[in-house]
Amino acid sequence: MDSDMVCRRAEFDNVSGVTCEGVTMDGRGDTLIHLEPPGSVLNVFLGQPISFKCVIDYSKTPVTSFRWTHSGRRYSGQTFSKTITSKSDSDNLTCSVQNVAVSTRINVWYPPEVHLEPKSDTIDVGVGEDLRVQCVVDYANPAVRTFRWSHNGRTSTGSTFLKRDITKSDQGQLTCTADNGHMMTPGRADATINIKYPQEVHLEPSNDFIDVGVGEDLRVQCVVDYANPAVHTFRWSHNGRISTGSTFLKRDITKSDQGQLTCTADDGHMMTPGRADATINIKYPPEIHLSTRRDVIRVTAGNAVEVECVVDDANPAVSSYMWRHNGDISYGQTFLKLVSSSDSGNLSCSATNRQGTSTVETSITVLQASSLSGKDKVIAIATGSVGLAIIIILIIFIICQRRKINTAKPIENPQRPASTPRADDGGSQQNYESVELPFGGHADHYREYRVSSWIFSDTVI
Repeated sequence: MDSDMVCRRAEFDNVSGVTCEGVTMDGRGDTLIHLEPPGSVLNVFLGQPISFKCVIDYSKTPVTSFRWTHSGRRYSGQTFSKTITSKSDSDNLTCSVQNVAVSTRINVWYPPEVHLEPKSDTIDVGVGEDLRVQCVVDYANPAVRTFRWSHNGRTSTGSTFLKRDITKSDQGQLTCTADNGHMMTPGRADATINIKYPQEVHLEPSNDFIDVGVGEDLRVQCVVDYANPAVHTFRWSHNGRISTGSTFLKRDITKSDQGQLTCTADDGHMMTPGRADATINIKYPPEIHLSTRRDVIRVTAGNAVEVECVVDDANPAVSSYMWRHNGDISYGQTFLKLVSSSDSGNLSCSATNRQGTSTVETSITVLQASSLSGKDKVIAIATGSVGLAIIIILIIFIICQRRKINTAKPIENPQRPASTPRADDGGSQQNYESVELPFGGHADHYREYRVSSWIFSDTVI
């Protein structure tokens, strides 16, 4: 006789569940069964063992076999036991007795499995950009209820992490945890936030001005303070010359090396290279000369010698001047002395700055009137002759002027004394002519001029 199977929710001994029974054509049931533990769904965790028993509630005939099916596999026996090891164990479990079957649903719970988008262990982002990361759930049962982010000690919630205007301080670890409750370990995904930024560099020695002396070696290091990615090219520029490498080296420095030194550091990722500058300050002793520019200074005794110590160039500036003359020492930029015959000798000036001392020399020769050279004697005679001529011309001019004045006055005593011959002690005779002129405005004062071939005298009568 054919029969159909009817399943319904039933309760036996205060235990509810799904029962099924075979019903014959005349309406009488052959078998009634249920599962223990009862229920339409059984929630279990991964790793949790489960056990079900197929219970016979009623049967007209003795039951001799039980058949179970689960996830496409068959089992036998009145009891079904299994340890849940996989998410795929979520499926229907069915017990069949004769022509009757009863089922329940095994629902496997497991923690979330998540990943981040962008999907990379390292997420690159540039300074000033926005960072957006998504926490994506691959698997979860039940569904994820809460997302929590952790970044450099700060926490936030939501399935998306957003950080605007990224700075270098945002470099670090980013973690998303996804929790579906029920005391399970939350799913977790991590990434390293890699902040990219241009290089920041400085020079060592770290001064705006780098001092180096003439003849010394100049060594400057281009030091990278920050760079991401790392610098792979250093480039130096100095007075129009280009070189590479992290260290700039210039041996045997000269004054022409004064100028600007620049280092640029490039990471090759189209970012602006880092740059550092310094001025190379070349230091050297004074370069000097004497204002006379002569090897020998000739001067007549009784005259003054004045010589200046002239600085052509010095870095740093001259701090002191010292003069040496015949064992005497004096200071100051100018040497001044009224010389005597004993002052002939060497004269030197020494100019000093922090780089050293430079010295220039000359000699002083003091001349006496009797020691004039032939050339000097000619000059002295010529000078004296010119002076004497000037004096004579002035006297004649004065005489002429006085004659003009006397001509204009009336003569009170027109009598002229007669010329009388004179004899000198030698018995020879010379002819003299007396000229009488008013003197000082008084008629009784006269100046007599007697002129001979060799004598010119001026007497007051």
